[in-house]
Amino acid sequence: MAEWMGTSWRVAGFVALSVVGIFAATLIGIRIAGRRTVSQMSAFDFLVTVAIGTIVANTALVQRPSLLEGLVALVTLLLVQIGIALGRRKWAGLRRLVDLPPIVLVRDGRTAERGMRVPHLTRDDMLERLRREGVYGLDEVALLVLEPTGEVTIVTDPSALRSEGLQILRDSAQNAEEADLPEP
Repeated sequence: MAEWMGTSWRVAGFVALSVVGIFAATLIGIRIAGRRTVSQMSAFDFLVTVAIGTIVANTALVQRPSLLEGLVALVTLLLVQIGIALGRRKWAGLRRLVDLPPIVLVRDGRTAERGMRVPHLTRDDMLERLRREGVYGLDEVALLVLEPTGEVTIVTDPSALRSEGLQILRDSAQNAEEADLPEP
């Protein structure tokens, strides 16, 4: 019990030094990796964030991994994230593997049932999101899209469905059944 409640000054100094070192390295690494690391997160970004937290916590609080090992793990993880981010720009296959597609939940005031099953949303979940945005009835919705970050996009103007920003939903095989958007 005494060991659990207290520690030596040497160990306390090790923990403090490790926290400062891994925190500084993480801050520098995130600045280099870019805003994507801390913006609204995709599933991949969430995984990277959890991994960074695990590396920081383990490096700060236990003797293994050492500070150097924690730094190597952190730098490697951030390099993998940067590599995948760059690869996503070049290769559609990698983009499809890493990124979740947007999902149409409502089109022309009607719920896309298949779209609701994929993210495991209930009708009440969807209506709550609409209310938060000041939309109180499905009949007001031309299009409701669950974005890869978990945010929702609500389109109330049907003419906006012809815009370039919504073209991806028309072209997406994943959403073909749910979207059924009119051609411009």
